[in-house]
Amino acid sequence: MFALSQVTRCLALCAPPDDETLGVGGILAALADRGCRVHVAIYTQGGQGYADLAERDRIQSIPAEEVKAALEALEVPSHEFLGFEDMAVPRDRGALHRTIEVIRRIRPDVIFAHHEGDIHPDHQAVAALAVQ
Repeated sequence: MFALSQVTRCLALCAPPDDETLGVGGILAALADRGCRVHVAIYTQGGQGYADLAERDRIQSIPAEEVKAALEALEVPSHEFLGFEDMAVPRDRGALHRTIEVIRRIRPDVIFAHHEGDIHPDHQAVAALAVQ
């Protein structure tokens, strides 16, 4: 076990944009405030939130802007999008290798990820990749 005061680097693995804020935003902000280097890896662009196909391009451009603003408000400037398709994060070798690459590069003391029992398919996939 460890104390949060001992964490110098942490990584949040999130499926779509907003999970980094709604799910672990408070703890990420607290860690950043204590001098921890916080990095967020977001698997998808979260672009399936449109009802009208004509709105697709506009809606798909919003999450990246919102993530940047939300993480700046939390004082967590380091993030990246991994580029997987929304509602289709794979549980394959390529996705696993991409996850491993991020973990090796960031070298976190602690990793935050989704719960395996979550009903959202992308959350399940990210949870499985994190556990592997």
